Amino acid sequence: FEFWWLWFVCNLWFVIWNFLYFQHPDTPVPRDRSLVITTQHFKEDKGVQESTYVNPTFIKLPSEKQERVLDAAIDEFSRWGYEKASINRMVGRIGIAKGSIFQYFGSKKNLYFHVFEFGVSLVRRSLKGVKAETEGENFFVRLAKSLRAAIHFIQQYPRIYQIYLKMLFQEDFPFRADLLRTIRL
Repeated sequence: FEFWWLWFVCNLWFVIWNFLYFQHPDTPVPRDRSLVITTQHFKEDKGVQESTYVNPTFIKLPSEKQERVLDAAIDEFSRWGYEKASINRMVGRIGIAKGSIFQYFGSKKNLYFHVFEFGVSLVRRSLKGVKAETEGENFFVRLAKSLRAAIHFIQQYPRIYQIYLKMLFQEDFPFRADLLRTIRL
């Protein structure tokens, strides 16, 4: 039951995104709201220290610098996808040396997986809230509230959602199966 419900909600998100937010890759995507707050939630929920995609040098950075790196990576991957994303553009925006990204994450792939993991933690947080709020209600009420939460999520985190769509629908996307395995809500 939960698999089909999740499939339905994800497909509805896709339809809503295309209807309301579809943009050319060169067009800037609206900034995500509350990135600083959600970075703190990510640390509380999963913990950057528990992530297998970051090195200790990233963990030791001040929170503000971690957020700048994450924001630049989210922006780059949401605009260009994985293959066309440029570490040079990211570090240019952040104002750090290119080697720092590799020191923090080891590779572009690990950086992408960390960003994806961050996005999944945001979705989980949102869905857990809806699940707790609608416990004991009938299916259609839960579905309606889930769809409202999905729309709210897309509005609040458009770049995270765009990264998900690029991963899901780009034919030549590497390691798609690995990423989809991480989505266990």
